[in-house]
Amino acid sequence: STTTGNVTINWPNGTTQYLKPTGNVTLSYANATVSSNGNLLHTVNLIVEQGTTAYTVTLPTANANILYASGNSTVPSTANAVTFINVAAGNINGVTKYMTSIGPEYT
Repeated sequence: STTTGNVTINWPNGTTQYLKPTGNVTLSYANATVSSNGNLLHTVNLIVEQGTTAYTVTLPTANANILYASGNSTVPSTANAVTFINVAAGNINGVTKYMTSIGPEYT
């Protein structure tokens, strides 16, 4: 969706979600369905398409339950670029953890 402000990546909205910022965006995660035994991951692929003006997309703050590949939580912001973000949610030791990977920009 085209949007600005606070945006929730809601798992029931689909495994591929689209975001075209019209202003700075702060993301949060919600409603991931995970198994109780840790053998099921649910993923969301987020496509972020910047327009002629690039805006900041801020991911949730890293903590014990929100993890980032290589510790990187910065979403690139180049005008007219597309970035793919993959978020896998899983039950790890009885706690839902969100593991996020940010791809490079496509220009």
